[in-house]
Amino acid sequence: MSVNRDVDPPPGKRPRTEDPDSDSDAGTTEPQTELKKHETLWFDDGNVILVASRILAFKVYRGVLSRCSGVFRDLLSVKLEGEPMEGCRVVHLPDNPSELGYLLSALFLRSSFIVTQCGFEELAAILRLSTKYSIPGLRQESLEFLNYCFPANATMHEFTSLKRRNLLKAPGAAIGLVNLALELKLDAPIGNLALYECCTMPIRDLCDGYKRSDGTTETLDSKTMGRCMRGRDILVSTDFRRANQWMNVTRPTVLCTPATCPGLNISVVRRSPKAQSLFQSGHHAPQERTAYMDILQPYCRVCMSILMNERGAGRQTMLSRVVQGAVFPKTW
Repeated sequence: MSVNRDVDPPPGKRPRTEDPDSDSDAGTTEPQTELKKHETLWFDDGNVILVASRILAFKVYRGVLSRCSGVFRDLLSVKLEGEPMEGCRVVHLPDNPSELGYLLSALFLRSSFIVTQCGFEELAAILRLSTKYSIPGLRQESLEFLNYCFPANATMHEFTSLKRRNLLKAPGAAIGLVNLALELKLDAPIGNLALYECCTMPIRDLCDGYKRSDGTTETLDSKTMGRCMRGRDILVSTDFRRANQWMNVTRPTVLCTPATCPGLNISVVRRSPKAQSLFQSGHHAPQERTAYMDILQPYCRVCMSILMNERGAGRQTMLSRVVQGAVFPKTW
């Protein structure tokens, strides 16, 4: 069995229609003509070699795998006949190489793994495979971060916006999160809020899907896309406009400081062409506070506080309906 030290970019991910648990190759030690060693997950004193999809090899420690995962412990306890590699037992796994790399990095390069700094692709891989291989510590850590980013309490949504934006920074990542929620039967608030994020995307981007780093694209299936479109119609016809009513707020003129503040005797939507365009379209999802700072910039602190309180109340009402399943009715 020959090994190439150079690691090319990981191969394409298997189609999501395949069930990784149904692959009959897990645990076999079938000979391989050429394997590539992972650059960092190849420890010279390792005592077991995991091969992902017969392409990429990882030399790691059997004891760590057995302690962390009951599935790996059972798999490694079975005596298999096959060709060893560098004196180590070889275990073939059907998993996507990049996904297995993310999981093993979290296990064996623990000092450099911070779940709150993960991008969606890394977090999804760790959650998916920690579920498959029964690694409760990593699974719980990943779930806690997802629940933080997509809270069941709508009042917390604003406070977690920065972490949520960083997690879903890759274009279309919300599509991947919807599919992950369906695949792993995650809590309903995560799935519902992921669908909401999809509804805020331009239709073309939603149809184009989520392009992963391995070059493959993930899309919503027809049934889920239908749910998304029906929910979007509900949001556009009812919730978006209600949540944007803060632009229509008026108050008697108060003594503003500075005096250049336009005051609230005339509504924001009547003063600002941008606000008028956003409000009249009805298709604009109520965004995080920072998206409106150019509209709010002329107002004094008192007027801005009034507007932000109104905006927050409307947005919380909308998000509560999303979380509770009123917009996307279905049991996840």
